[in-house]
Amino acid sequence: MKHARADYDRIQDPAGKIPADEPVFLLRAQDELACKAVAYYASLCEQAQAPEVAAKARGHADLMAAWPKKKVPDLAPSPKPCAACAGSGRVLWAGEDASTICPECGGSTPKP
Repeated sequence: MKHARADYDRIQDPAGKIPADEPVFLLRAQDELACKAVAYYASLCEQAQAPEVAAKARGHADLMAAWPKKKVPDLAPSPKPCAACAGSGRVLWAGEDASTICPECGGSTPKP
């Protein structure tokens, strides 16, 4: 499964139903535009005569709209090189993972 954002690569398909090279796009409720995008998709499903999918999408759009924390869309910060590559002694990372992959050498180092 190919995500549009590298920081979402940890979200996987353990059942293997999505091919490894199939692009996917994840919208989070905290994105203030996501509920509008999902509601629009629901409208497209209605036009395409897929009422069950449209109902599921519209219900999810409503849940997303009600989510209390909102922000403008953004991208995750880029990881910094590991100690071996940068000489800093630690990986500097602003992401949510417990570890990260160094963009220089590919090594995995615990988050500081």
